[in-house]
Amino acid sequence: NITTKSLGVRRAVALGQILPGIPTWQLGAESRFPGLVFVVFPGNVGDPGGLVDMVSKLAIPG
Repeated sequence: NITTKSLGVRRAVALGQILPGIPTWQLGAESRFPGLVFVVFPGNVGDPGGLVDMVSKLAIPG
């Protein structure tokens, strides 16, 4: 599992869904990147524009 082995995650807080079926987590203090917001984008969810919609929501204006 990428989150536990590569990122060293033992705990995460579920922040909610950025789009239906696409959860976001905030990684715990023990992880390689403490506090990082991690988006779990499964390949079987959403439509072809879903990834673009998600990136638009995360983009910093300006």
